[in-house]
Amino acid sequence: MGKKPDHPWKIYWVAAEGGALHELNAPIASQADPNWMPDGQSILFGQPPRGFAEPDAPRAIYIHNLLSNSTSKVPGSEGWFSPRISPDGRSFLALSIDEHKLAVYHFGEEKWRLLVDSKQDKLEKPSWPLDGKSAYVNAYGTDHYLTQIRIEEGTTKKVISYRELSASPYCFTFGVAADASLLISCYHLNSNIYALQYE
Repeated sequence: MGKKPDHPWKIYWVAAEGGALHELNAPIASQADPNWMPDGQSILFGQPPRGFAEPDAPRAIYIHNLLSNSTSKVPGSEGWFSPRISPDGRSFLALSIDEHKLAVYHFGEEKWRLLVDSKQDKLEKPSWPLDGKSAYVNAYGTDHYLTQIRIEEGTTKKVISYRELSASPYCFTFGVAADASLLISCYHLNSNIYALQYE
């Protein structure tokens, strides 16, 4: 996804062997969080969070087929964004637009299931481990931490507190490596003031 000056966020795709960028030709003004579907010709995507674009516009999750150039809305996806497709392609995670809920949608059953309903913490950047049996989501409130949710059991567990990990004001997990290690990014902000004197 990318954004040109004075234009909405858009999704682009490129052939595996390289070449030109192609804009996703979907009738959705702002697009975000693209995921390849298992068929290799469809893209699951959502819309940016309210802080990024169109704060008052409705949100939903869509599937665009590149061969037929058709776009369909995922049933019941109104009010959800930030989709993350599972490793087996049978389901995806999504956040509520108020960023306090995490749910999973199963394609075969066409059903949504709520995994986390956090009244106090803001949720961000869901991700899957490679086995697809659990999910991760970053939570921000009185503490900044990573939560693991077991999909079948619905149980949650705090995995790590970012404040104990780093002095950085903002850390988050964005994925899992092949050896099951967590991929964590931290912003280290500088607040230095400089003066330039001409002679």
